[in-house]
Amino acid sequence: MDVVYRFGRFHFDARRLTRDGEPVTLGARACGALRVLIDNRSRVVAKEELAAALWPDRAVSEDAVPQTILTVRRALGDDSGQPRFIATIPRRGYRFIADVNTIEPGLESDAVPPADEPDLEHEQEQEPPPRWRRAWVAAVAFVAVACAVASAAMFMARRSADQDLSPGRPLRFTQRAPANTTLVSGGVLSPDGRSLAFVSEDDRTGQSQLWVRALASEEAQVIPDTDGASKPFWSPDSRWIGFFANERLKILPLERGTPQTVAVVGLSPEGAAWGPHGDILFARWKDGVSRIPANGGAPEAVTTLDHAAQENGHTQPQFLPDGRHFLYYVRSATPAKRGTYVGTVDGAGKVRLLAEHAVYAAPGFLLSISDGMLRAQPFDPDSLRLSGQPTIVAADVGRGTFLSAAGGDLLALGGAARRARLTWFDRTGRVTGTIDSPAPLHNPAFSPDLRLLMASSVEGGREGVWLVDLERGAPTRFTPHGTSPLLSPAGDRIVFTSDRNDGVADVYSRPAGGREEERVLLRTPENKIVNDWSPDGRYLVYVSTNATTNKDIWLLPTFGDRRPVRFLQTAFNEIQAKVSPDGRWVAYASDENGAFEVYIQSFPTPGLKQVISVNGGAQPTWRRDGRELFYLAPDHRIMSVEITPGTPLQVGKPRVLFRAPIEGGLNAYRSHYLPTADGQRFLIDMIEPDSHRDSIGVLVNWRALIR
Repeated sequence: MDVVYRFGRFHFDARRLTRDGEPVTLGARACGALRVLIDNRSRVVAKEELAAALWPDRAVSEDAVPQTILTVRRALGDDSGQPRFIATIPRRGYRFIADVNTIEPGLESDAVPPADEPDLEHEQEQEPPPRWRRAWVAAVAFVAVACAVASAAMFMARRSADQDLSPGRPLRFTQRAPANTTLVSGGVLSPDGRSLAFVSEDDRTGQSQLWVRALASEEAQVIPDTDGASKPFWSPDSRWIGFFANERLKILPLERGTPQTVAVVGLSPEGAAWGPHGDILFARWKDGVSRIPANGGAPEAVTTLDHAAQENGHTQPQFLPDGRHFLYYVRSATPAKRGTYVGTVDGAGKVRLLAEHAVYAAPGFLLSISDGMLRAQPFDPDSLRLSGQPTIVAADVGRGTFLSAAGGDLLALGGAARRARLTWFDRTGRVTGTIDSPAPLHNPAFSPDLRLLMASSVEGGREGVWLVDLERGAPTRFTPHGTSPLLSPAGDRIVFTSDRNDGVADVYSRPAGGREEERVLLRTPENKIVNDWSPDGRYLVYVSTNATTNKDIWLLPTFGDRRPVRFLQTAFNEIQAKVSPDGRWVAYASDENGAFEVYIQSFPTPGLKQVISVNGGAQPTWRRDGRELFYLAPDHRIMSVEITPGTPLQVGKPRVLFRAPIEGGLNAYRSHYLPTADGQRFLIDMIEPDSHRDSIGVLVNWRALIR
């Protein structure tokens, strides 16, 4: 019999976990992780050590260990923010921190006899065939090699981009987030296979910047003048790099250059690719793919959304070798329509290739992820045909893991996908609870009585507006279409934004009981997002996007002729409007000074204006009594400002409450957080600590795994 460990209210004998004598379901691999941590509780156990112990015969993705630790934590009822059992040691690993008593076999009267249990986490797991497993064992053996050695080996193996590589042994090395930063993108390999680009966010300022590492070097370098960067991509000659920042597509020569704006693309761009003939493809949020010359010009649409097929976005374009055809992913509410398609720059039709998002890897493969497996399938870029059967390249790869391939032998994966969860915090930043839901929920809003939560999801198959009964904790999907829901002050209807018909985001309304079909409340040629109701229900406040004046605040009256009324329209962006509880003021964010700041104006007629934030801010929200205003600072700190009624309002000095564990810029969502009526608790759209993919794996000679 195994030694029994006792900690807290738990007993554990390496195969069985019980709490107060009752069995706790825990799969075999999670049991193994718990055993390793307990046996080594005097020190920090590195992720690589856990991976080698749990998966001794194969390499796994970067998120395999964090996912297993998350399973153990949930079984123990542990909180990574306030751990009692397992502590995360940033950039080092994990440590078991609870006091443990060991009980020799036969001395424990209430120990539950060990029993064989299925591995619930991996009972559907597919094993790679033996010939690949032997290759993976070789790869695993190299993981511990220093980055410099790995880089040099890779560099010598390649010799030049024009040489055909011998199979060689697979070699993997890791690019971690630079010091005091957090990765917010995957790694993008340059076409010549010599460099890796990624985006990392400064932990102190919350600002994202572009980083590039020459693979023959040990260190990545930050690229100046790239604040706010996202989704990098390379020029065909690897001498320029492109990225998105501040709603613009930019390109930058890596040697002695400054960024050049190519196009204004709006919020939430969906990726870009630079072709061999000098044009760039880029994708906008909930739009098709457009083409523009790299030296500037007017964008030209090359794909359009098929609304009859319920398409809601074309994303992540990637040129094929001929420079005319390209891959892109179609998001659709219809499963049979979503997937990877091939299109042409002249818009001459499209062909669906795979149901999953796929990446082209020379000389002729499509790489895709499904069921936790990274697979490669032969693909002829000339005939545009797939052949043969998909081959497993790696196991335990998380959904949404970013992929990049270059030079025929290099593959980068990881570093991008994260899990969000609505989590309760008190004013000190201590976690007090979570909200469980079938999908990550964003843009949350409370009902006036705080009994109902409305939010929206964009996850495939679970899109749309969700309602959560906060007393019972029961989530239900209100509608499979739409985003940014709000409940009317009277509580009788929910409004939200949807682009289901013609691709333009319009405002819809549906009775809160859900017994009737939704109807269009407002349709205009511009995209719109609902922001707030006035407390008396007379005005619905929304933001509309205009090609000339950018984002403007408008009012939709619920009385009279109900024609929209312009509230604030400038050459700048005015967003995230929230009406004060007394209905006399509106707080909003504007970038009129070059960066987003929080302002207050009189309402419903604009006039007297005051600036509230200091050194940047957005997402203002009022306390129920109107005597405190919260906002989000650029480094994601929740700020508090005391408000004294009057004309004008008396505004206090901003105070820091705590830093929120969120991701994205100040304008990424309508709101990342919600305060309760008394301002003592906050519901935050939080990135789970164990979901941070804090490294990018680079695999050299990956094709040897499929030969």
